[in-house]
Amino acid sequence: MPHVTPHDSSFSGRALAGRLLQGFSAGVELGSTSVYLSEIAGPHNKGFIVSFQSASQQLAVMTAAAVGVIMTAALPHEEIMAWGWRIPFLIGCLIVPALFFLRRNLQETEAFTLAPSHPHFSEILQTLHREWRSIGVGLLMVIMTTTSFYVITAYTPSFGTAVLHLSAHDSLLVTLCVGITNLLCLPIFGALYQPFLDQTHGVPIGLKM
Repeated sequence: MPHVTPHDSSFSGRALAGRLLQGFSAGVELGSTSVYLSEIAGPHNKGFIVSFQSASQQLAVMTAAAVGVIMTAALPHEEIMAWGWRIPFLIGCLIVPALFFLRRNLQETEAFTLAPSHPHFSEILQTLHREWRSIGVGLLMVIMTTTSFYVITAYTPSFGTAVLHLSAHDSLLVTLCVGITNLLCLPIFGALYQPFLDQTHGVPIGLKM
């Protein structure tokens, strides 16, 4: 078996393909997860409950950063580049059985099961055409959120090591602290936003046109 390191072009290609696959799958799940949380929430705690969609992502950030902190403290840089980089990938694979379990056991929400009918594809297209303004604003909001997320969690560690000349260990430690802060703050801001949702009957103010 050939010795592969993160600097090899073959590794870069596979890593890029895997990252694109991960991004597409996460993008598809983002909307459906938010809708599911909104439907299982009560009328006066939607902001708080739906905020856990973003808050749960911080658990992934914290786990990845914590693994990085431990590895950089326990292994020299040469060993991480030689074989240690495989460890985070293996740990990431451990979540796959949990995903299959959740998929098989999640029940449809009451709002979905009690709906008299469900829209066909043509009806969905008509709704997209009719509500293009609201959808456009929502799309811009998601772009803003996603960009901010990756600036904080992906670009910041690189900026710390390349520009601020922090060690990899310290840079990952900063990312871990950012993840903890986001995890604590997101549900609070979701709860604080609830009065605005109540005023607009559950429709975010930016989409109330």
